[in-house]
Amino acid sequence: MRTTGLLSFVVSAGVMAAVLAAPGALAAYHTDAPPLSEDSGAASVTPTTMVWNQRRLHGSVLYFLDNASTRLRRYDFATSTWLSDITINGAADAFDVDATGIYVKFSNRVERVSLDGSGSVVVPAVTAPLPYIEVAGNVLLMGDEDHVYAYNKMTGALAGSHFAFYTMGGTSTIELEGRLYGVTQGVSPPDVVEVEFNPATGAVTNYFDSPFHGDYPIGDKTFAREAGGLVVNSSGVVYASNTLGYLGSLGGAVQAVAFLDDRFVVMRGGQLAVFTNSVHELGEIAAPLGLQDIVAYAGSVYAISGSINALTIAPLGIDAITQPAPPPARAWEVAAPKADFILGDGNDVVLFSQSEHAAYSFNSQTWSHAIPTSVHPGALQAAYSAVNNTVYAAYAGGAIYAYPRAGNGAASWFAATASSSLGLAAAGEYVFAVDPSGAWVSHYTFGPGGSLLSSVDWNYYSRQYEWDPVLRRMYFFRDDTSPNDLHWEQIGLDGSIVAEGESPYHGEVIAATPIRVSPDGSRIILGSGQIFESGGLTFAGNLNAPVVDIGWLNGDVYAISLEPPAQLRRYNGAYQVIQSGRVRGTPRRLLASSNGFVYVADVGASTILGRLDGFLSKADLAVDPVATGSLFSGGAPISISVTVGNNGTVPSSNAMVTGDLSGLESASWRCVPGTLVSGCANVIVNGSIANALDLQDSGQATYQISGTIPLSARNEVRIPISISPAVSTSDPELRNNAVDVVLRLDRIYDHGFD
Repeated sequence: MRTTGLLSFVVSAGVMAAVLAAPGALAAYHTDAPPLSEDSGAASVTPTTMVWNQRRLHGSVLYFLDNASTRLRRYDFATSTWLSDITINGAADAFDVDATGIYVKFSNRVERVSLDGSGSVVVPAVTAPLPYIEVAGNVLLMGDEDHVYAYNKMTGALAGSHFAFYTMGGTSTIELEGRLYGVTQGVSPPDVVEVEFNPATGAVTNYFDSPFHGDYPIGDKTFAREAGGLVVNSSGVVYASNTLGYLGSLGGAVQAVAFLDDRFVVMRGGQLAVFTNSVHELGEIAAPLGLQDIVAYAGSVYAISGSINALTIAPLGIDAITQPAPPPARAWEVAAPKADFILGDGNDVVLFSQSEHAAYSFNSQTWSHAIPTSVHPGALQAAYSAVNNTVYAAYAGGAIYAYPRAGNGAASWFAATASSSLGLAAAGEYVFAVDPSGAWVSHYTFGPGGSLLSSVDWNYYSRQYEWDPVLRRMYFFRDDTSPNDLHWEQIGLDGSIVAEGESPYHGEVIAATPIRVSPDGSRIILGSGQIFESGGLTFAGNLNAPVVDIGWLNGDVYAISLEPPAQLRRYNGAYQVIQSGRVRGTPRRLLASSNGFVYVADVGASTILGRLDGFLSKADLAVDPVATGSLFSGGAPISISVTVGNNGTVPSSNAMVTGDLSGLESASWRCVPGTLVSGCANVIVNGSIANALDLQDSGQATYQISGTIPLSARNEVRIPISISPAVSTSDPELRNNAVDVVLRLDRIYDHGFD
């Protein structure tokens, strides 16, 4: 059973000194959290251009306390007009309003001002130094450094108080439930707190902070739903109004919240997003320029923009909800990027590029790329669910977006973690996510529609999370704890985290990525070469070398060695090497497919795909993709480089490289030797390419092509490049042996006509 937040305090206060003095006293200690980009929830959430100190809505009238704090501006929604200003007696700290008047708090007193501003009286005996005041029922709620006070709003008599431990700010109330909310100040970590009181009598009956004790991001304001049920912190975390239990995340900090009956609108900078009361984003609505704030009135939401003397208040089209589409992505053949995440399996590979904001799907059966799935820029992590045929990406602030591969560019807000994600993975139809909130780190699971199914804190950060569909386990390391170890969590059929486990060694596990699970779920092999059986995570063997990736084929284990030159090795049942051969580039993945392995590696600035046979008996010749970049014009000189190579795992002799350069004027080429190649003379040759190479396993060469685009060329110029083995059956995949280099032209008109 996992420990609670209270035990967290006891351990850190009473046991840690003993642990540090006696290292064997506990099995592990938690180190600093992994590096993370600054979370938007931790930043100030007040718009820098705010032109008033505070605003309140009572009835149909919206009141503004201007920056000078000596004047109240009033707007009447019922008549859509501005009412006359109310001048107050000095610089006010804060105010609130109800049917009995406007209660204005100064540094040493509270005045009740009539609703039309015609007069004011001092509420006797009411004073508290902190600049907040809340009116609820018969009560004025105020506070000082360590107390919350409830005064009778008419007589000023003290009706109740409670020791509050900490200074509180950013307050809001739910009169219906008799609850005051705020954020602790002057203490680290800050937390959201709740004060329970009787709105009729002023009796203060309870005071408590959230059960998370600052483990979630905390902003400086609270927004309580008047009808009850929800409290939103300006960090974007949503709490239950009665218990301050965690309900969900808005995916980043918010500056304002407007509650309606069945939904609410949040302001995130200049963006307006609409959420259901179950904390699921429906989409965005258009925001006016200069947006300052939003407010709900009579079932509508209004935008407030402009300066204090020239405010514009206009209704928003809250039914015109859209899901902004990501910007279009370039095709793989044009971009030829380096993949940041390699997802999927050997039959359906997904290459995710952060720079190209795209997920490129590759089918190894047809050996072709599909139209790219565009994603919003800025993704921190990515995952792919083959069951849902959907790519998921996590963003700063915690938002997770879903990108159906069949959606033709569609994107939708899926879910959110409380803080920026540290990890993302698919567990069948469920999505598994990790963030630094909660005690230590939290692990989440979400349903196919984005509903939060489980959240488990007192958990661990890992560089990798690997799903085993057989035992329904997610394997991971504890990279933020020493000593490191191999852990697992079981995800039930309903998608919730139902069990956990770890190896019995605590220090003997060499926690090197990757983590790979055998197809039957019986073995786990780490990048260190250590092998574990899944039952108790006990040692079951060793590859006796660090490896880049591991695969299984027909019962045998294959692994790519770490040291250069990288080698693909085949192991027997006793984990002894029975075959090996060099592989090209910087290896990334070894993915079993129906007829061998799909080999994924980085060569130069691109990620390449090849095929390696299971008997390590064939050489996979390939022409690498070429990113030609921007548009060209007729008459322009060009210089491009095309790399050919032998992905492995045996030599290839007399491979013929050909290139038709007839589409260029004054064409020439030069073969620049790379590694393990002969027949590459490194001299300039005019005309088209016809060159025989001997390529050792992992060998490669680069052809530098020069020439001029003809003035008569239209739309594009294609330069076909290919490499052919001397014997076709010696190459396990002939479809990666040729590339058309496409030079796109900006001259698309002929003689001035289409």
